[in-house]
Amino acid sequence: MRPPERLLQRALLLAVLLPVVVLLVRAVLPFGSRGGGPWLPGQGDGGGAASIDPAGPVAAGSRGTWNVRYVAEAPGVQGGGGVVVHFPLYWEWSGPQTAAPALPGYSTVRCSDRRVRIDIQADPDFHYIRALVLKGNLSPGDTLVFAYGDTTAGGSPEARA
Repeated sequence: MRPPERLLQRALLLAVLLPVVVLLVRAVLPFGSRGGGPWLPGQGDGGGAASIDPAGPVAAGSRGTWNVRYVAEAPGVQGGGGVVVHFPLYWEWSGPQTAAPALPGYSTVRCSDRRVRIDIQADPDFHYIRALVLKGNLSPGDTLVFAYGDTTAGGSPEARA
């Protein structure tokens, strides 16, 4: 194998593994300076699957709304557990935030079970959105929809890819 091909393979491997490593390291560190506190894996976190809409290619620099749909699988997510969606820093997307609907990166989280109360925190510095289950449980089949670039509060789709 020629050296440029080997470098390309290493770069692609790093591009795939880096977000996973960052997510694993970040999961055991404090969530941020906004009082989130430590969030260690296993605190009621269950399994699940995620999908993103739109699923197709996105032009670099384009603005829009992306919905990440998480579907809980057995045993569900218990109170005190939660789900984190991470947009890798090197993608250079707008940092997710929950304070200002008109600003870039405005993000929300909706739960399919209205009896479940969740706390939503966004860390624009590390590009995370966290939904922590405060009351109730996410049962298998329940969904959380993380809307990145949400426009439902009257803002424009200002999340930048």
